[in-house]
Amino acid sequence: RESEARFRQLAEALPQIVYTLPAAGGDDTEYLNPRWYEYTGMPPGTSYRDAAEGVVHPDDLALVRERWAEAADTGTLVEMEIRLRRHDGRYRWFITRIVPIKDADGRIVRWFGTSTDIQAQKEAEAELAAAVAERTRELERSNRELDQFAYVASHDLKGPLRGIDNLASWIAEDAEEHLPEASRRHLDLLQGRVRRMEALLDSLLVYSRAGRLTGLAEDVDTAALVQAVVELLDAPDAFTFEVEGDLPTLTTYRAPLELVFRNLLSNAVKHADRPDLRVRVWAEDEGAGVPPGFVRFAVSDDGPGIPVAYHERVFGLFQTLRPRDEVEGSGMGLAVVKKTVESLGGTIRVESTPGAGATLYFTWPRRL
Repeated sequence: RESEARFRQLAEALPQIVYTLPAAGGDDTEYLNPRWYEYTGMPPGTSYRDAAEGVVHPDDLALVRERWAEAADTGTLVEMEIRLRRHDGRYRWFITRIVPIKDADGRIVRWFGTSTDIQAQKEAEAELAAAVAERTRELERSNRELDQFAYVASHDLKGPLRGIDNLASWIAEDAEEHLPEASRRHLDLLQGRVRRMEALLDSLLVYSRAGRLTGLAEDVDTAALVQAVVELLDAPDAFTFEVEGDLPTLTTYRAPLELVFRNLLSNAVKHADRPDLRVRVWAEDEGAGVPPGFVRFAVSDDGPGIPVAYHERVFGLFQTLRPRDEVEGSGMGLAVVKKTVESLGGTIRVESTPGAGATLYFTWPRRL
């Protein structure tokens, strides 16, 4: 009796609806705390059996019966989110949990349940879902506009550039016998600037699309992928490319990973300051900085290296370490790499000492 009295004192002080049911479960209750009557507006003493059909939302009755049937068979916890009608006729969401109370022999002697109002949570979830959906639509619209802008900019700007290049070629041909050497160099410089602008427009288009992945993931042998990229590089014969250890096979999008390796390897070639450059590639699947489910790749060279002040800046747009007249490039390769890697949850960083080469590490998920 003292235990029962303490239970009732506690149950009547709680803000949740609290009730107990007999061992057989069913439609009746042994006890309902005052919150039930306050919420439903029913007079004290009204049994659950007489009220449940009218209080539980009609669309949730089948779920209630299904969960009770499972609990009766297994003797385990009942948990469900259902709507209960309030005294003013409005329905609110509740999370209902009913647990079996067992004796020393493991027999169920009663069920103890609570129903907690989660209407505010449900409304917040609905608002968040609506906000996410609207934000997704905005991003999709923005991406379409960006694609259209990048295409138009590339197409419309390349036309005049080709015209400038043609004019420079015609001038060089028509006045070949009369042009001084300085003017020839200026025309060559002009045509070089045109080619650089075309490359920049192409890079802008690639950057605008980086991170938006399409298609199906496939098994990619990264060792074979690296070898294929190396074969396409316009590298001097004296350069060496080495794969150290075994590179993994990933279930991923092939094109973005190929883009990353192509940019990193071509950068090493482009900035080489010696005729016998050595480039190494390896992979690690454990250790500091390798999150679960990811692989860390490294592309290392023994070239001129990158000053510490540029270790972060090299991943920005239009960043180059050497004048563009010395090394042709848009200054966007590593920005594209960073955007692509981060779109799949990875990271990229550089370790380098000037004069001692550079190593770029990036992480990539094993499976998408």
